[in-house]
Amino acid sequence: MNVQYARLLSVGVKWLVLVLAAAMALNHLGIGGGMVQLAFAILFGGIVLALALAVGLGANTADCSGVG
Repeated sequence: MNVQYARLLSVGVKWLVLVLAAAMALNHLGIGGGMVQLAFAILFGGIVLALALAVGLGANTADCSGVG
């Protein structure tokens, strides 16, 4: 099984785990609890919006290429 972007994916997951652990530590210490939750909500919303746009635009071009 050969994954082309395995290195990029592993670095992304590594940073995601580090940031999540840091946010959990800050929340446990009582430092900026609401701010950390808001930042993650905004980040998660941005990722979901980007994925929705990618799927929507990809489906749009795939749909148009078959017609004509």
